[in-house]
Amino acid sequence: MAKRSSYTAAYKLYLVDIAEREGNRATGREHGVSEKLIRDWRRKKSELKKLPSSARSQRVGDKPYWPELETNLQKWVLEKRSKGEKVSSTKIRLKARSMAREMPSEFVEGFSASSSWLYRFRRRKDLLCKKKKKKPKITQSLPQEIEDKIKDFHEMLRAMRTETGYDTQQIGNMDEIKMTFDLPSASTECECCSTTTETSTRTRSTITSEKIHLTVVLACLADGTKLTPMVVFKPKMAPTAVELPPGVVAHRHKSALVEEEGLKYWIDQVWENRPRGSVRKRACLLYDDFKPHLLESVRRKLEDTSTDLAIIPTGLTSHLQPLDISVNSPFKQKLAELWWKWLVGGTDGKKGGKIQKPGALDWCQWVSEAWREVDAGTIVRGFQTSGILSSLHGLKDNNDDDDDSSGESDTLPH
Repeated sequence: MAKRSSYTAAYKLYLVDIAEREGNRATGREHGVSEKLIRDWRRKKSELKKLPSSARSQRVGDKPYWPELETNLQKWVLEKRSKGEKVSSTKIRLKARSMAREMPSEFVEGFSASSSWLYRFRRRKDLLCKKKKKKPKITQSLPQEIEDKIKDFHEMLRAMRTETGYDTQQIGNMDEIKMTFDLPSASTECECCSTTTETSTRTRSTITSEKIHLTVVLACLADGTKLTPMVVFKPKMAPTAVELPPGVVAHRHKSALVEEEGLKYWIDQVWENRPRGSVRKRACLLYDDFKPHLLESVRRKLEDTSTDLAIIPTGLTSHLQPLDISVNSPFKQKLAELWWKWLVGGTDGKKGGKIQKPGALDWCQWVSEAWREVDAGTIVRGFQTSGILSSLHGLKDNNDDDDDSSGESDTLPH
């Protein structure tokens, strides 16, 4: 098969000029180009002159399926940006769906405002945010100090297990994930008040997105068992025990954070009710050096449950915390996907021109569903990548004589 070649617009025009003097066949034979290509280029001469001299194709990118919608949406985005308002991806997708509902169906057939469409739309309309390129890393090896800390942590775990004899079903990891979600405002901006700097600032303050704050506490065991997730809400949003769906625990805090009381509550409702937790065998719990984790009252509470603590050193959670390594990212992606589905389906129900917040029950159901989607193999892979399982390799598990029990704890708060 002959090798395919491409030619710049400047070279094509050069050959066209020669062909107009000497003929298509002679020009093609002299320069090694087929006569058909010379004929095509002569026919498209006016179009070739409009292209950049270095262009090798007349393609200008993927054409939009819904050009009228995208043109109107581009104007909306640029208008918002000119007024100093931040336009997030969620806002653009919601506005696109709103515009599509107002247009005749034949112009927006098949439109769903997907994330892939959003990327192509931004690229076509030059709306992508320019990010600074990261400098390439000179080396991939870790500093010696970090390698020594990781090695010391593995040796500490090996010594603890040699002394106490707990098995992989009694080695757990816990982590808090602080999450923030934007609830776009559905109110209309008053353009008659945006003439001066003072009033423009005041107008922008009335259209900023409302944020929803919550913390999700995830925990798992080294054999892949997932423990019941706990969701921490602000007091005004927290649900009652009767409202909670199975497979999730809820707690309240003024800032939706996990503090001393929240940790004690998690120990009572989740850690003690883990599979085989009632056997009172020695167990090991790994978590980071977050300040409330180090409180003496929390340590005593865990000691009462026959649990030893293994504190992950500062700055090493990305290397030693299984949840950070393989679990948190897919969980957050799934939760964000469920939030987006609700946001799209919930924009029709407004009260006073404002999108309503999802209730605590909705969040609990989404957290439970997102946690169920995480595969047990993903959890085990996190323990393996962190080196925790390999550091315990060769030590016999003491779970052969015990009854096996697996699954998630469905304990609800009293």
